[in-house]
Amino acid sequence: MSNELERWFDRKGLSPFREFSGVQDSFEKLLGEFLSLRRSDGSQSFSFSPTCDIIEDDEGYVLKFDLPGIARDQIKVEADRDRITIHAERREEKRTDEKKKHLSEMCYGWYTRSFNLPGPVDEKKVDARLEDGVLTVAVPKTESVKAKQIPIH
Repeated sequence: MSNELERWFDRKGLSPFREFSGVQDSFEKLLGEFLSLRRSDGSQSFSFSPTCDIIEDDEGYVLKFDLPGIARDQIKVEADRDRITIHAERREEKRTDEKKKHLSEMCYGWYTRSFNLPGPVDEKKVDARLEDGVLTVAVPKTESVKAKQIPIH
């Protein structure tokens, strides 16, 4: 009897257990991410992933990235049609001494992130500045993206 009832619920999309599969998938993903942080030596390894803010006003967009300790020559900003892409690399310092490292919470590696904007970007007008570890990319809106007021007759 219970098998017939379960099949009826499944056909109707009413199974009381359908929500559990999503919870189980989320839990497995979370557990997998946590376990991937652990190395065999007991230390942790985190990927380099700077935080970002995107602000819009009538004139354009401003993208801000936290990139402390990264030199200008280790950052690349690309503008292509309606896409802005940021590439950055934080390199671990090469050690020549025999000192032991007891703790390392710094994140190293490559970072690439792309953002699609609502319209085309004029690559010649994009401005990128690195100041105090914050990369600020100003992207002015093109005329086709700016809202136009339509006169009422």
